[in-house]
Amino acid sequence: LPLSIGATYGSAIFFNIGKSKVEGVELELQTLLSDDLILHLSSSYIEAVLAEDAISLGGEKGESLPGSADFNLSLGLEYQFNVAEYASYIRADYGYVDEFEHEFKTNLPDEDPVAGGYSTLNVKAGVEVNDISVDLFVKNLTNSDKFTWIDNATNNFGSGRAYRQKPRTVGINV
Repeated sequence: LPLSIGATYGSAIFFNIGKSKVEGVELELQTLLSDDLILHLSSSYIEAVLAEDAISLGGEKGESLPGSADFNLSLGLEYQFNVAEYASYIRADYGYVDEFEHEFKTNLPDEDPVAGGYSTLNVKAGVEVNDISVDLFVKNLTNSDKFTWIDNATNNFGSGRAYRQKPRTVGINV
């Protein structure tokens, strides 16, 4: 299994960490709850671990692979209706990514932040008028700002990079 480790000046070094074991289950469902109400559901529970020690990288057998969240969930609900004679809808989507390590646990300092453990709520409403679709959306309605990824190397200034959820975004699509 290849693993990339960031190095200074924006480069990455790839290592083969050896054998890993990935087991889990995924579920995906899309169903009509009524003539106008659609449910989308997907979820997974996956355990991705080292099947042998990765001594040169500080990983021990049974340790979770960096970047692998055990649990993920996506839930969407869409209601379709008409405004006058125009097809319209309102939709909400919720997503959750469980916490995960960005480095082998044996290499992490005591106070190291974890990535994941975040949820996002998006809402959208739209209408189609004479072959023109217009929708209003709000992404990340709750304005959550958790870490989505933390690099496992330092940059030129001695600090690591981390990525947070995009802030609340409001817009219109035409």
